[in-house]
Amino acid sequence: MSLRLIGITRRDVADSLERQAAAGAGEPFTVVEAYGLCAILAPAGARRFTLFRRRREAREAAEAACRLAHVAAIGAVLPARPGTVIDDPMQALELLTGDSAALAQALDRFGAMRQVRIGVAWDEAAMIAGLRSRPDFAGLLADSVGTIRSQAARRIRAFLGEERMRLATILAEALAAVVQDRLALPPEGEDGVADLVVLIDGDRQTALAAALAGFEARLVGGGRITCTAPAAVTSFAAVTIDRTDPARIERARRLIRVDPIESPARLRAAWRAYVQRRLPESIAETGDDLDFDGAGEAYRLLSRIAGQRRVLGHDPSLVADIRRDGAGERRSA
Repeated sequence: MSLRLIGITRRDVADSLERQAAAGAGEPFTVVEAYGLCAILAPAGARRFTLFRRRREAREAAEAACRLAHVAAIGAVLPARPGTVIDDPMQALELLTGDSAALAQALDRFGAMRQVRIGVAWDEAAMIAGLRSRPDFAGLLADSVGTIRSQAARRIRAFLGEERMRLATILAEALAAVVQDRLALPPEGEDGVADLVVLIDGDRQTALAAALAGFEARLVGGGRITCTAPAAVTSFAAVTIDRTDPARIERARRLIRVDPIESPARLRAAWRAYVQRRLPESIAETGDDLDFDGAGEAYRLLSRIAGQRRVLGHDPSLVADIRRDGAGERRSA
């Protein structure tokens, strides 16, 4: 039966989870330990078919957030990206063994922090009514008198778009002193002003609430601010699993022009040679304009496999990534 990876934590947190489960006060978890790290696993359950993919993903994300919140309430945890499934406990053991150093480093850096999703929306009619007292908006309305209705509507719409951007900037400034990092997501719906995922220290939640209260007071005509914590869907440091695909590895090897993977040192030498060939002066001399897209990702993939091979003594069946989804980045682990 497949298992869903909830997150990576330490032994003391896993012990608390197991005691709670034994006392009937929490969900049953499977714990796999290696090198001082514990993978928290839960039954994946049967895949329920639905025509509405977004609805299914939202439900799975909500379930993952509940499980993650339960673990985070006990201690530091490096969350897994929702939907991360492994085949069995042995694969979890291989994951912890092969990537122990990078996972421990990420847990130390992010485990005690909390991810909060902040959504801001306004009531457009109330906002327009409240803006009438502002000289710039009042002047726009006065200039629109006697113009074609569609032109006046476009002017008002453009003004509201600028106001939305201004408020999003004010929100970012209000949060700058509180949050460690933030991801800006596209606002949801026509009433959306901002949609952020912020990373805060665990003891800064009161300061975050105060910053949001100060921003809310500046929302002309009122508005809605919603907060969800932890924000498990878009994680700053979410563990995700990459299955090793021989065809993908071969493409990566050919892109960087490296012989079959032998050692991290050989890979670094091949990568330096690749970068040297990609320099403008080299291109001008040889005419070999290499495709740089994906080369960094290929190098990270091959490096992770080489590192795990050295630890495990054989090719890994999966590797871990620390992925920053909202920014389209990956932090290799």
